[in-house]
Amino acid sequence: MFGWIHESFRQLITRKYGRPIWLNILELAKYKEGDECYIQHYYDDEETFRLAGAVATVIGSTVDEVWEAYGGFLIHYTMQTGWDDLLRAMASTLEEFIDGLDSLHYFINNQLYHERLKGPSFRSEQISEGSLLLHYYSRRLGLYPIVKGVVREVARVIYKLEIVMKVVDRRQEKFGNLINDHVIFLVKQEFCGLSLKDFCSVFPFHICFDRHLILEHVGEFKRQFLTEYAIPGQMVMTASKKYVIYLCTLNATTIKELLAEQNLYISGMQLYDRSRDLIMLNQTRLAQVALNKMLEESTYTARHLGIQLAAEKKKTDDLLCELMPYVVVEALRHGKSFEACDFPKVTVLFTDIVSFTNMCAQCTPFDVVMMLNDLYVKFDRIVALHNVYKVETIGDAYVIGGGVPQSAEDDTERVLNAAIGLLMESKTVLNPVTGNAIQIRVGIHTGEVVAGVVGIKMPKYCLFGETVNIANKMESHSLPCRIHVSKFTKKYFFTNKFFEFSDRGKGIMHTFFLECNRSKTVWEIIDRPQGTLSIQLELKGLNLDIRIKKCLSIIVTFCRQYRKSTARPEINDSKLCVIF
Repeated sequence: MFGWIHESFRQLITRKYGRPIWLNILELAKYKEGDECYIQHYYDDEETFRLAGAVATVIGSTVDEVWEAYGGFLIHYTMQTGWDDLLRAMASTLEEFIDGLDSLHYFINNQLYHERLKGPSFRSEQISEGSLLLHYYSRRLGLYPIVKGVVREVARVIYKLEIVMKVVDRRQEKFGNLINDHVIFLVKQEFCGLSLKDFCSVFPFHICFDRHLILEHVGEFKRQFLTEYAIPGQMVMTASKKYVIYLCTLNATTIKELLAEQNLYISGMQLYDRSRDLIMLNQTRLAQVALNKMLEESTYTARHLGIQLAAEKKKTDDLLCELMPYVVVEALRHGKSFEACDFPKVTVLFTDIVSFTNMCAQCTPFDVVMMLNDLYVKFDRIVALHNVYKVETIGDAYVIGGGVPQSAEDDTERVLNAAIGLLMESKTVLNPVTGNAIQIRVGIHTGEVVAGVVGIKMPKYCLFGETVNIANKMESHSLPCRIHVSKFTKKYFFTNKFFEFSDRGKGIMHTFFLECNRSKTVWEIIDRPQGTLSIQLELKGLNLDIRIKKCLSIIVTFCRQYRKSTARPEINDSKLCVIF
């Protein structure tokens, strides 16, 4: 069915029940909002029936009641959207209106939508004064309640009549391979007749004959001005079947039909003939339909462009979030300035790769880039896992900060956990020259920094201050595979026994090496199942050969002591744990 049917359904529900109910109906009918009422689209009957069934389920009515209510609303909505003049000009009586519905369907299908579709067919049969039988034929089964709603509202709104309709017969008739629904309605209305004088005044161009073609009466205009007249046009049998009335109305509804088929002009039509208005109205309507179609297509295109624009905007926001923290991006997006701030307690971490310069001299640039990409992808995962801020990467140097631009009580703890995670992940990246795991140095310092956005074309959130310089020096004075921590960082854990440190030296600055986190295993810190890494790192930086030699030395010493003495010697379990 035409998308206009779905649109009028939407108008009915939203006006009577509200938009939330319509959204519930769309969800039940498995439609996305906006895809259910594309006016120029032709929907399968199954989709329309599914929509009507969803409406009945949500509002708690039967499907027949839904279709009947829809038929009544359809007349109101059609007249509100500019078709009221056409409907009022179709016929002077309800019976004629019903007989003209076939032509109206033909006009809608062929002129407006340019579709060769077979619409329903209507035929009226007068059985007594004020009563008639309405025959309805349709290839679509189950839509006859719409007819009740439509005819009742047309009678009430256009003809000011109150009618009663009921189904007196319904049967299915087979024509070839098709099955038609044939429904017969009994329509009763209050009779309202016209005197002959009023009739001649209302129809000034009519001519009436009896069964023997004897002229009974004519309209006032023809009686006064015409003596001879050739009669081409529409003949109508009266309800009593005794007279034939010539209404002198051209069978043309568009300019094309008037010029090409009738070879006439509007000026040649009677001045008071409604056909003039109907032709001009239809011509205007055709132009409006073409414009509406273009507008709807433009709206559809604009909506999809809006979706694409939102996707591109999200990519831009994600890119900005890679350069700056999310809170800074949000402030800049809303037109707010984000001035540089002083942060009293920020933990800064530096890492670099041991012998990176020699490595670059012995392998291709492609190998170096691939190795750094593999390393930084894993580092980025650890940074995101522990919710710390990645400041920048310069060559083999990787810098992160904790406590900017938003601070928390556990900033330093998260940076230390991230340091352990970086150290573990680095052992899964291979040196392109030797084929062994790379080694990194880590330096950490806590102190005061100034942070702010630098640059216009390529804005970046940067950290400045002596804390950054000291963290860099902590990294350069560290050892391979060790985490070098300043005393200012360690002092935040005087009451925290989770982290274990060892002395680095007692020179100008007392520094430490981070040994481990006693509250979490390395597998919890890097969020991986135990045993997934190909190399399990012992945080003191001992390589595999040294650990094996120490292990064998302890075993040999134990065996010698066991031979010399019958008493079993004690083994330093903690020493074995440190090695493994």
